[in-house]
Amino acid sequence: MDKEWALISNYYDTSLMRNYYAYKLAQAMGIEYSIDCKYVELWINGLNKGLYLLTETAFCLLFEKLIADLL
Repeated sequence: MDKEWALISNYYDTSLMRNYYAYKLAQAMGIEYSIDCKYVELWINGLNKGLYLLTETAFCLLFEKLIADLL
């Protein structure tokens, strides 16, 4: 199944780390269906639009759980 992804701008988080560390902490704690993420630098038409956080969508994770439960 293809994954759905979202770009998070972290506009109000001047450290640009809160969401990233929250997601990584959830993974380290072994929380089931925690969201995967990574930093990306967004370029559009040769212009740098900034640093974003690329994350899986929660809907995608819930759909995968539903399919796994049905099988």
